Amino acid sequence: MGFLKKRLKTFKRPDFTRNIKFQLLMSILIFFLLLRMTYIFKVYNFEYSYEVGDIVTEKIILNQPYYDEEATLKLIESVPYNVEPIYTVDSSFYAKAKNQIGEFFLQAYEIRDEHQENPALREDFITYVLRNQMGLSEEELSYLSRVDDYDLRLSESYIYDILQRILGQGVTSDNIIQKKNGVFNQVNELDQLPEEMWPVIEKIVKHHIVVNSYVDEKATGALIQEEKNEIEDVMISEGTVLLDQGQVLDEKTFMIINNLNLNKQNTWEQKLPLYRLDLRIILVLTIMFGVLNILYRKSKIIIPGKYIYLNLSILSFVYLLGFGTHAFSLYLLLIPTAAMLISVLNDALMGFLFSFFLSIIMGFILDFPIEILLFTMIASMVSALMVDKVYQRGRIFLAGIMVSIIYGIMILSDASISKVDMATILTNLSFGLSSGILCSIITIGSLPLWEIIFKILTPIKLLEYANPNHPLMKKMLLEAPGTYHHSILVANLSEAAAHEINCNTFLTRVGAYFHDIGKIEKPYFYIENQYDGHNPHDEFVPMVSAKIIKDHVIKGIQMGKKYRLPKEIIEFIEQHHGTTQIQYFYQKALEFEEEDVIDHSLYTYEGPMPSTKEIAIVMLADSVEAAVRSLKKPNQRMISDLIEKIIQKKIGEGQLNNSGLTLSEIQAIQSSFVANLTSAFHERIEYPTERKDTHINRVK
Repeated sequence: MGFLKKRLKTFKRPDFTRNIKFQLLMSILIFFLLLRMTYIFKVYNFEYSYEVGDIVTEKIILNQPYYDEEATLKLIESVPYNVEPIYTVDSSFYAKAKNQIGEFFLQAYEIRDEHQENPALREDFITYVLRNQMGLSEEELSYLSRVDDYDLRLSESYIYDILQRILGQGVTSDNIIQKKNGVFNQVNELDQLPEEMWPVIEKIVKHHIVVNSYVDEKATGALIQEEKNEIEDVMISEGTVLLDQGQVLDEKTFMIINNLNLNKQNTWEQKLPLYRLDLRIILVLTIMFGVLNILYRKSKIIIPGKYIYLNLSILSFVYLLGFGTHAFSLYLLLIPTAAMLISVLNDALMGFLFSFFLSIIMGFILDFPIEILLFTMIASMVSALMVDKVYQRGRIFLAGIMVSIIYGIMILSDASISKVDMATILTNLSFGLSSGILCSIITIGSLPLWEIIFKILTPIKLLEYANPNHPLMKKMLLEAPGTYHHSILVANLSEAAAHEINCNTFLTRVGAYFHDIGKIEKPYFYIENQYDGHNPHDEFVPMVSAKIIKDHVIKGIQMGKKYRLPKEIIEFIEQHHGTTQIQYFYQKALEFEEEDVIDHSLYTYEGPMPSTKEIAIVMLADSVEAAVRSLKKPNQRMISDLIEKIIQKKIGEGQLNNSGLTLSEIQAIQSSFVANLTSAFHERIEYPTERKDTHINRVK
């Protein structure tokens, strides 16, 4: 174990890992792996893994309704066999038959009229002339010559009626025999006629029953199509048990679970949706990498790698939350949480950008409608702007309410377009309104964790350190009041200057508050805390005094760590003197020793030099405030010249080289110092001594 610790201490991190592009690439790669670990189960999720003929080890249950295409097709194919064809009756057959029957009876009537007086001759003529007609025998023809004239005419009329009824209904090749056999029953019902006439009528009718009806292909086809259209799809309902445990998997069940993508087959078709989603996510992450890389590269400030890890960690956190809450409702969206957290911990632009890309990613994975994506992006942008540089947690809650309002507008507008019932609208609205509030609650609740884990100093956290009741500030007020007053003045000067060049004003103020806390341990060694005129340094050699003065930086760092001050504030303590020389005691040392003999390092602060604009401002304000305060009867010209001299000296010594300050910014800082110190140390009016007998008193 000891060997491992020793190896870790001596391990040197490769230089390329400190590159912003490398850190960004690795973070996005890890984020992609996290995404794939989640959506692979959503896209490539199979409940079963069987082949035809396998004995199933569990119940095969449908998890959704299934359209049975095969059964539906069978029903459709059976329609032509179940539909009665539509026939077209040819009426010309009846007309032709009627003409033939009419001529037959006309001949019979003429012979009967012509030989009315001679019955024997009439019978012979009818038998001879009408022989072989209508299928009648000689006996039946003979009977026609003897039958009563009324009965004969009535028989003719019945023949027409029966034949018209039969042919009118249509005679097909399938029912012609049935039709002919049915004539006997109809004739037997003719009670008005003698029975001897029944066979004659039957034979004449049967003789003229022929096929006169044919299938209407067009009408029948239309009827078949209509019947097919009315057939409903065969659906197997959700929850249906297709197979019980221990049964053999048949081809039909195998086809169903494959079609529903429930059965793992490792086919290209099954993997294709996953690959498509992979390509979409990779494309979005590539664009995201390009945009962030450009922003980081063009930024004049060195972006700490921890902010990249922070932002991607927040993105992963919010994604997992959204992936989980999506199961409850499509409108329970938590994406603006990422915008809020990143805006508070980083800045508004990054908050919006990361939430923008997260919206697209979750839209692809969870199949969000386009309107939800658009409103989510709007909600993210608004919330990011509302919490940018926020100092109060209540503002985060207001941002959450604004997100709820935006989602409420989205849901109501969507409901007005797509007709949905009131219960659904109220349910969706409750989830949408809850979404924004939940975003603010998660942001406020998790913010301290992100601050601690990534050691981020947010404005909200700075507000805690700016509190006068902070233990260190109270200690400094009680034990080193002069230093406390000096720190307040430096903080005011620094904040005003930081505002002029658009720096982090609040960080500058808080850093100035704590920059001299090292003086608390031995406050009487510093002139601002000496009230009785006694200076202990008069009793020390310059080297000892210089060491005491230098030690306030070291003691301040130790005290800052003891009271768990953030690294950003400790850097103010460590760098606010840079590597400047302790001029007073160095000059005093020159009175006793030659310059080439003096060890300059004993009279020089160890640094490092200011690494940020904010620390550089505090360094200048610290020097300027102390110098101007030492002036006797200062005026604007004296203050301006002194400030310019001090700042030019810092520039000449190279103390501002690492701060990132430009010449125009230094000029703005100098102007701010002059304006503020002139108003603070302006020449006072000497009021005359008050007399009792004044003009005012006389007037009164």
